[in-house]
Amino acid sequence: MYPPFDQLPDNALVRRAQLCYDPKKPGVPVPLPFGPSSIHRKVNEGTFPAPIKLGPRTSVWRVGDVRAWLAEQQQGGKA
Repeated sequence: MYPPFDQLPDNALVRRAQLCYDPKKPGVPVPLPFGPSSIHRKVNEGTFPAPIKLGPRTSVWRVGDVRAWLAEQQQGGKA
């Protein structure tokens, strides 16, 4: 199990499973109210931070970037 998102430092790196809802794990708290396909759609649209590629099948996001995006949404930014 991963540490809660709120307890991670801004420079921590998280995988998609730590960011968005997984119907196979309904009790796991996540900071984003949408699923994996929405994250990738938003990245492609330029409305969500792009991931950092660590390898051909490994992408991560910096916690601080996601927190900044969430703060912008709360202030009326584009979703």
